[in-house]
This record gives sequence, C-alpha cells and structure tokens, in this order.
Amino acid sequence: MEQASYRRSAAARAALHGLIRPLALSCLLASSACQPQSSLPSPSDTPVATPAHKAAPAVLPKSNSRTAGGDSFTGLRLISEQHDSLGQRHLRYRQYFRGLALWPGETILHFDSNGQLLGSDGRLVTPADDFTTEATIDAARAAEAALAALGAGWQAGHSELLIATGDSAPRLAWAVAVQRGLKQRTVLIDAGDGALIRIIEETWS
Repeated sequence: MEQASYRRSAAARAALHGLIRPLALSCLLASSACQPQSSLPSPSDTPVATPAHKAAPAVLPKSNSRTAGGDSFTGLRLISEQHDSLGQRHLRYRQYFRGLALWPGETILHFDSNGQLLGSDGRLVTPADDFTTEATIDAARAAEAALAALGAGWQAGHSELLIATGDSAPRLAWAVAVQRGLKQRTVLIDAGDGALIRIIEETWS
C-alpha cells in the first residue's frame, strides 16, 4: 500500500476532524487481530479493550455517554487495527447511535508512522436528536415481512435492531438473517411500519 494513496489536503483533514469531533467516543476498543469485516454489524462482534493507538485520542476524544438505563453509546468504536509495511496504521471504526449500530456505518482512519492522520474512507451519519430507537413492530413480525419479500423456501434466523442509512434519511430497521439452502441474505425491514428497505447479499457471520 503506497503512502501517497492515503494523503489528503489539509482542508480535507480539517473537514474530517470537523465531522468526527462532534461524535462522542466512550472508549477506544480494538480486536486482537485485524480480520475481514462485514459491512453489516455482527452480534458476535465484541471488541476487546487493548492499549489504543496513541494518536487516535487527538482525533477521537474520549467521552462517556452511557446511562444507568443501559447502553446508550453514541459515537465510534474501534473494531480492528492493521499495520502495513510502511509503518502506517489503519483503524476501522463502527458508528453507533444510542447503542444501535449504523449500517452502512464503518469509517477507516489512516495514520502515518508518526501518528499523523493521512485520510479516511467511509462516511459518518448523525441521526437527528429526536430520532426514535424504539421499534413499533417486534422481531417476529419483521421476520414474517422478510420472508414475504423473498418468497417460498427461505427461513428466518437472527434479527437485530440497527439504524439503516444510505441515500435517504436514517431509518430504524430490523436486520433479519435469512437462508435457503446455501444461499444467505440479510433483509432490512422498517421497524416502524414493516416495509421492506433492502435485501443485502451479506450475512451476520
């Protein structure tokens, strides 16, 4: 990986800082090794606390936004870190809002060997303050809607609440894992009205 491919102008780096600083960071969490990550959040993804990248706090300040009522974390969680032959570090973060993962919601920050930010990949989305994280329909109804959208022969598995982003405004959604034989999909169902948002050829593995 060439260092020049990650360099950005000073203006681009300033814009990146302006996007990230408003997001609270409860703690910098990293996995013990950088494994290929699905763009969908995984229920089995439980980062382990390790010594964090020393340059990261300057870009992502620490803050605790948890409440006594449960996990209300809003911000970025470090899920993997990769080192390359040039001594650069590439930190992959997943974005959360009030304890729910955003999809798509991954951002990769690239640092040089001195800990200076080179650039980023991905984008950050901040739902409105009045965005509700309470589902109107339950997981069972979401699974029924997912199977109805796909047709006969599919079986529903795990369902997880998340915030679906994209070209439209953020929407609270159920991500329903489905399978037919060797085929696996994830179906996003609106958690408010049960409408189909998207069928994704990715799984929760």
